[in-house]
Amino acid sequence: MNTDAENVKQARESFNHMLDHKKYVGIIKDDKHLSLLLDLVSGGDYKKILDIGTGTGYLAFPLAVRFPTARVYGIDIAEVIVEKNNAIVQEKSISNLSFQAFDGLSYPFADESVDLIVTRYAFHHFPNAANAVEQMYRILGKGGEVLVSDPMRNEKDDKKIIDQFMRVKKDGHIQFYSPRELDDLFVNHGLAKEI
Repeated sequence: MNTDAENVKQARESFNHMLDHKKYVGIIKDDKHLSLLLDLVSGGDYKKILDIGTGTGYLAFPLAVRFPTARVYGIDIAEVIVEKNNAIVQEKSISNLSFQAFDGLSYPFADESVDLIVTRYAFHHFPNAANAVEQMYRILGKGGEVLVSDPMRNEKDDKKIIDQFMRVKKDGHIQFYSPRELDDLFVNHGLAKEI
């Protein structure tokens, strides 16, 4: 079994290539889903928003528009796409958005410094989900919110057949979680479920 660092390395290599292909970006694009996610956070008064596993910034760019007074950060392990996202930010003169590469394990933010954390289609790639949630809890300010949108595992798939299949792609897939597993993971690490 790979270590957390080896899983991140495998995912980084894959996503540095994949995220630059229009076909892949087209597959993960879903404007209805994007609209739903933006609606879920639309009532908040956020000063600092973090998009973990931002990829092409599919959620980060609209968040920067939706919350023009907030500072929006997108972090990802794929340095290539982070550079491209920052070039777009500069080209379009977006003053409240920036992207940063990170190691996939430690979130480069101070304790209680973020009001909203979002992650879309990335959680199943996190090499250590418990550590990821602990990191979220650490950087989340009092009254802050976390929004996770990720494919779910069917609870009847007790042998995790789909996960085994997904790992064949060698893109850093770790596992899909059932709704109950995801709820337990967050609640057991100090976060309360709202929806």
